[in-house]
Amino acid sequence: MTRRIVFFNPDYHNAFLLAKELEKHDTLTTIVIQENVPSNLIFDTSQVRIWRSIRGKNLQKKIFTILDRLYLVMTILTKSDVIVFYGKLPELLPIKKSLVHFRNRNKRASFDFFFQMCKLRRIGVVYLPSGCLDEFLKSDFSEIEKGNICENCGFWDRCDDKQNYHNFERVRRYSNLNIGNGAYSSNQFVQKHVPYRSLDLNIWNPSIRVPGNLKISKDNNILVVHSFYNSGRNFMNRNIKGTPHVVAAVDRLKREGYSIQLELIHDVPISEMRFIQVQADIIVDELIYGWHGSTSIESMALGKPTICYLRPEWHRNFQESFPDLPEIPIVSATTSTVYDKLKMLCDDSILRDCIGKESRKFAEKFFDVELNAQKIRVEFENLLENSF
Repeated sequence: MTRRIVFFNPDYHNAFLLAKELEKHDTLTTIVIQENVPSNLIFDTSQVRIWRSIRGKNLQKKIFTILDRLYLVMTILTKSDVIVFYGKLPELLPIKKSLVHFRNRNKRASFDFFFQMCKLRRIGVVYLPSGCLDEFLKSDFSEIEKGNICENCGFWDRCDDKQNYHNFERVRRYSNLNIGNGAYSSNQFVQKHVPYRSLDLNIWNPSIRVPGNLKISKDNNILVVHSFYNSGRNFMNRNIKGTPHVVAAVDRLKREGYSIQLELIHDVPISEMRFIQVQADIIVDELIYGWHGSTSIESMALGKPTICYLRPEWHRNFQESFPDLPEIPIVSATTSTVYDKLKMLCDDSILRDCIGKESRKFAEKFFDVELNAQKIRVEFENLLENSF
């Protein structure tokens, strides 16, 4: 039976890869994205529908945009079996403003015609958090490490607990499946930990050929790559990836006589990023948040030794959530230990090679899009069979 899946406002990289793989198995997919999404975040545009903004003073354009939105919403409602929402559940067709107030559990959220119609039409609603603000109240999350994560977050001004709680109330009311990453679970709603972050391992392969225009001039024996997007990564001296500490550690190693160079990469299109990463001897991801992001996933698939802070409690949770996996082969480091871990890897080329090979093996077990698409499809089928 053909299933129809919609990815709404997704993490573009994973959604495109999963959609492409799902299409091979009797599944039709559509990806809906905001019109202001930077083009360098879009991996492919063949399956995209645009959710247009109604901001602006042009009345004719607003009317056209509203009609376009209504048509898209009605298309989703009439031609979908499962809708995967990445990040906050949107208010697509709200009837009235929310009556929810922070921590007030006695008042209900606004009646949402769209999600009520999803229930009536037996459309599965899947909620996939984009980050901590989609899983925790800021007041709770800021207690971790005495607020060190929140104090270093460049998105601090976009995280509001009244909005967060309103979202959590809607998730509890409307979502049929909430996906977790295995490292931590929300204290606001129930999650099921499912492998979701995926790569096409034929594309992210240690043997890929680097285009001439993307080759890095390597002046030293050891190349360290650290990447980040400017937006939200360095605001009011906040830097969740710990970039200044990476720079300081490499500079110190240089002063000590190590033949090492650092390439800081930012705002490179996703489609080109792997060609930069595959040239590295060591890749450094983030050093403060406590869990890996896309950089570590990609670098492991490319067989590169990767430094990233894995919070011990979250690390244990992850291994318990996926007991069949081997130990995750990331070299864990904080802002205070990144120098020591870099030095350790610089001193031991055999260790670097060993970690790189284990990283590729781990990626083949946990990030392979072919395997994960099959698992996701099983979850969607279970949802449709058991949730209504």
